[in-house]
Amino acid sequence: MTTTATLMSQVLATAMSHPLRVNAFSILLEGPATAKHIAGRLDETAGNVSYHLKVLEKLGCIETVSVDQVHGGRVVERTYKASDRAYFDADAWEKLDPEGKQKVSISLMRVIAEDVHRALEKGTFFEPDDNHISRSPLSVDDQGWNEVRDYLDDMLFGLFEMQDRIEERCNESGTKMFPIKVEILQFSSPDHQTK
Repeated sequence: MTTTATLMSQVLATAMSHPLRVNAFSILLEGPATAKHIAGRLDETAGNVSYHLKVLEKLGCIETVSVDQVHGGRVVERTYKASDRAYFDADAWEKLDPEGKQKVSISLMRVIAEDVHRALEKGTFFEPDDNHISRSPLSVDDQGWNEVRDYLDDMLFGLFEMQDRIEERCNESGTKMFPIKVEILQFSSPDHQTK
């Protein structure tokens, strides 16, 4: 099954403006889950997670895949999945106001920091121990800045295509997949600013 990458602007900004929604959506990108499961992973209450899942569903970022009766039929438990991979293309990003860009960026940085912290805390960061970690200070002009940005955008599309190939291969062979995180950043260093 091919996963399509959807370009959104204000809808995605609303979805990603709250860290809990970003975290919940990130978990659902890994596979279907219930509010209770997500709450356990995020150390949140199921009620709070359920509220934000309803927001994500209303925005079209996630969908309900099953509704089950639990606790003797007294409680309904929904299982959700991510609708599509969500990201901003240059046009969608430019449609956001500065406050929207900042909210989305801060939420994503929190999720990245939490991803790294959780992997280190649980001992999975170095399993397997040939993971990639790098810090690459570069000097660029305006054109170079754009070249780096475009290269990283192309790499993101390549990762999505790779994920589709991996899913197809594993489905055919019955090989079990395991979750990984690829975090990509590009930002201007304050070191170059004149005082």
